[in-house]
Amino acid sequence: VFGKGRRPGTASGPEGGEEAKESKAPSFPSRPFSISLFIGPEGGFTSEEVTLAQRYGIVRITLGPRILRAETAGLVATAAILYELGDLS
Repeated sequence: VFGKGRRPGTASGPEGGEEAKESKAPSFPSRPFSISLFIGPEGGFTSEEVTLAQRYGIVRITLGPRILRAETAGLVATAAILYELGDLS
């Protein structure tokens, strides 16, 4: 939860959800760089999808235990990324 000294945790289980552990937000490389955002389906990513993503070096993060609608999840994640980059001014 932002504003209470906590940041999104790194997902540790196939769904992220309750198995996700609190950790610092991922550190970003020096600019320029790109970020790809993958929003999962209502039921979450399958374990096969997670394994494939990890094989390609994709780092999974979670916004916590909340389940967001597809149309808001991208906005929330983008705002969190911009916050971490200090680009909200």
